[in-house]
Amino acid sequence: MTRLIQIATALLLVLTWGWAWRDFVEHRAEHVDEERRLGAAVLGASKGELLRLCRGGRFDPEELPVALDEMRARLGAERVSLRADGVVFLESKEPGAADGDSDLPSLFRSPFVPLAPRGRGRGLDSVQLSDLPQAALELELVLPTAQLEAKLAGDRRRFLFMGGAASLVLLGLLWLLRQRVRAVELKAELETSRQRLERAELLKRLGAGLAHETRNPLGVVRGHAQRIATAAAGDAALRGAATTIMEETDRTLARLDEFLLLSRPQELRRDSFDLAELVRDVAELVEPDLAARDVTLEVAPFELCVDADRDQIRRLLLNLILNALAFAPPVSRVRIGFDAAKRVLRVEDDGPGVTDALRGSLFEPYVSGREGGTGLGLAICRQIAGAHGWELELAETPLGGAAFALEVRA
Repeated sequence: MTRLIQIATALLLVLTWGWAWRDFVEHRAEHVDEERRLGAAVLGASKGELLRLCRGGRFDPEELPVALDEMRARLGAERVSLRADGVVFLESKEPGAADGDSDLPSLFRSPFVPLAPRGRGRGLDSVQLSDLPQAALELELVLPTAQLEAKLAGDRRRFLFMGGAASLVLLGLLWLLRQRVRAVELKAELETSRQRLERAELLKRLGAGLAHETRNPLGVVRGHAQRIATAAAGDAALRGAATTIMEETDRTLARLDEFLLLSRPQELRRDSFDLAELVRDVAELVEPDLAARDVTLEVAPFELCVDADRDQIRRLLLNLILNALAFAPPVSRVRIGFDAAKRVLRVEDDGPGVTDALRGSLFEPYVSGREGGTGLGLAICRQIAGAHGWELELAETPLGGAAFALEVRA
């Protein structure tokens, strides 16, 4: 639809400016034709005046130049010339006047043939007359073009105004049409998104219900496995199999708990507590895991009192530290620091870091960068942070590994 509107817009703009150009050409031709008719009329009047002064091929050399000047001034011409074989014989020219070389109709020519004498008039014997050249005579007239240029300038302004105004109106209407089409498209997209969201919510509820219903049978399975392990004290193979069943059941139950937390987050139970103290408590909790991998946990001292759900923030910190520990190589370190100015808590490690392929989807469920990972830990961390109005992002670290920055907002 958008492409069709663009094509229609371009076509209508071409037609609009074509119509304005045709109007301009017609008005210009009309004004030029008027100027030609005016020039022909003025030329005819000039020719009649000269015929009267040059009757019989003879003229008064004192009277004719004066009459020519008066005629040029009266007609408003820039130049009046009488030529013989193309050479100027007699001319009256306004100072600074052009030679009629404009592309506008300003120069007019007509053959000049003196009238035959009808007899000798009174007083002609007392006047010393001169003969006109015995050659092809031509009368030239140059009219000023200022008035015509003003008309043509008006035509150009009319062309630009009409084309511009019509284009603006057209673009306005097309913009309104585009907005209407876009509104319809957005409405359809919103309806599609609403339906997808409803389906996603339905699937989430079904998945949460399935996970919840699965926990009970798994609890029964674990209970029977524990009874078998206790009863088979003398059978090492049977006791080992029962122990394996209990471990796998515990691992599956833990995954189900994470899924339930992600699909149905609990309501926040806010309380005021010291975040630094909670960080130290979590650090003590993971001390055995750190010692097993020979990883050092460095916690920078800081003070910050927050109003949040202590249990959920504890889970968030635990997941971030365990995630760093999972990627930290043996004999390495994990560092927890705090930027008081920006209220940002950072958990950094000197592991391999996050690959470019995972950066865009790192916080999505079931996206993991390590073998055996579920990809739910970081998703839960971001969900908990978002529920508190905080921000959790991947950051850079001088340790060379991964860093997660938790912006603690008041």
